[in-house]
Amino acid sequence: MGWQLRSRVTGIVTERSYPHAASRTLPHLLGWGDYTVLRVDAPEVLAIRYDFRGVSMLTLHNFSSRRQSFAVDPRTDNSGLMVDVFDENHSRSESGMHEVTLPPYGHRWYRVGAPDDALNRASF
Repeated sequence: MGWQLRSRVTGIVTERSYPHAASRTLPHLLGWGDYTVLRVDAPEVLAIRYDFRGVSMLTLHNFSSRRQSFAVDPRTDNSGLMVDVFDENHSRSESGMHEVTLPPYGHRWYRVGAPDDALNRASF
């Protein structure tokens, strides 16, 4: 599964596939879960952690025209690993504090703890 994007200027088609099966559960985390806005050192960056049935996801969005570097702590029991949902920019940290750099107007979505926490989910 994936999507295609055709450039309006060049007409070139870019294909993109989702590298992790975990991306199938994103709508559940974003739509049904609780959320917490996290503070980061860059005021141009919005950091939101979503929690649903024992699974956490962190979304980071840079609203500035400059690259932003900052530290973020997802503040969960499994904060040592953040798995990038759409790319390979994974992050490991013993302390739970992760250094992240976002490009201008860029974003990253991370699974916190593991690529797929299906076995760790809490029941309703």
